[in-house]
Amino acid sequence: MTQELNYRCSNDACGRGWPRQVAFCPYCGTQQQAASEAPVEQRAATPAAAPPHPAAIGVSADAAQNELDFEPPSLTHANAAIRDLAPPSLAKTIASAQAEVSRGDGESEGAQRGGNLAWNSGQGGANKPPAVQGPALSSAMPEWASPAPPARKLVPDEIPEPPAQGSNSRKQANTGGGKQSAAPRAEPPRPGTPLRKPISKTTWAMVALCLLAVWLLMRPESAAKKAAHRVDEAIAMLPECRLADARAELAALTEAKAPKAQTKRLQDAIAGAVPGCEKKVRRDKAWKELAPILESAIKSGTAERAAERLSGFTRKWGESAETKELAGRIDAKRAENLLDEADACLRKNDRACLEVRIKAAEKLKRPETEERIRQLKERLSHLLESTLLDQASSPAPQGEAASATAREVQRLQADAVREMAQGNYRAAIGRASQCMTQTDPGNRECQQLHEKAERLEREYQRCIMGGMTWSNGRCL
Repeated sequence: MTQELNYRCSNDACGRGWPRQVAFCPYCGTQQQAASEAPVEQRAATPAAAPPHPAAIGVSADAAQNELDFEPPSLTHANAAIRDLAPPSLAKTIASAQAEVSRGDGESEGAQRGGNLAWNSGQGGANKPPAVQGPALSSAMPEWASPAPPARKLVPDEIPEPPAQGSNSRKQANTGGGKQSAAPRAEPPRPGTPLRKPISKTTWAMVALCLLAVWLLMRPESAAKKAAHRVDEAIAMLPECRLADARAELAALTEAKAPKAQTKRLQDAIAGAVPGCEKKVRRDKAWKELAPILESAIKSGTAERAAERLSGFTRKWGESAETKELAGRIDAKRAENLLDEADACLRKNDRACLEVRIKAAEKLKRPETEERIRQLKERLSHLLESTLLDQASSPAPQGEAASATAREVQRLQADAVREMAQGNYRAAIGRASQCMTQTDPGNRECQQLHEKAERLEREYQRCIMGGMTWSNGRCL
């Protein structure tokens, strides 16, 4: 049966119709014009529909009954939409009004349905009652708040059982008579003893300390510390004059974008080490040239000459472990030469010559010659005793004493000349001093030798201090 759609949605996009006025569209939910603007009396005065066409009189009574029982399907949806969208207070008022209307409609519906059935039966089922334009509502409530069909009360046996919870679901079985037992109320969980002892604050503190210790021990070094460590390693190369390695490390740090403070520190260290390293290179070159000459001088027996050359080198370039070791070897050779000369003086019973050689060897302070010096001193003492005893037993004649003095003077002069030829000017000064003070005081030749030896000694020292070479009584 087709219904007459007297009302349509105010939303143009929706535009659907329904047989009665509502507050909200049951399809799109748009709010409609208030129902109170159209009075109920006007809607009630709407003329009833025309009686059915005589051709429809042959409809059966069952079809008429079905048409009377028909209810527009959109009504229930509209009421549901009104209940969902209305405020709580209005929804409560609508619910109470619907309950009252339902009770009144239930009573009148039974009587009306009985009358309609009787009328239809009297007419032989040929006529239908006139159609009603929309359901009749109570004048006590607005039309848009139409009551919903009354809810049927449930019998206690029809109340559904709540879902089972926890371990009690197995105990909720039918207890007999085909009826299910009522579900017990869910009780709140009761506080009980904890399953384990809570972790104490001391334990948490110990764990935190352990984690802190592990982090302090295993944490990686920062980039700044790594750069500082690399700079320290590069600076340690500079005392060895490894300038190429230090410059390569500086280039690597610059490419790695190390802190500028670290690269500046390495640059300053390299700049400060360059002059010293250049001097060291020149010194090494000079030492390589001088060392073979000194070795050959030691082997040939001219230790005095080797000592002079080595002294000039150390004044210009400074001492080192190599120069000290070679100087020790030269001094040992010089001491051996002096002791050999002392033995020669002892064989000639020349007490003065023996004393001079022993004193010169003692000044060198070589441990390997101490034993020979001690033996020569003992022989010198024996020689002195024998000389004194001989002089006391038999005094020498005056002529022999003068000749002995002359021979001693000649010997001392010859020793002084030989020492000056070898470059040992200090020894020559000693011989000349002994000649002019002890053997023959006031001897003119001994005095001249003494002055010459002192002059050569001064020139030699001046030449060595200037970094030049002294050779054959001349500065080169």
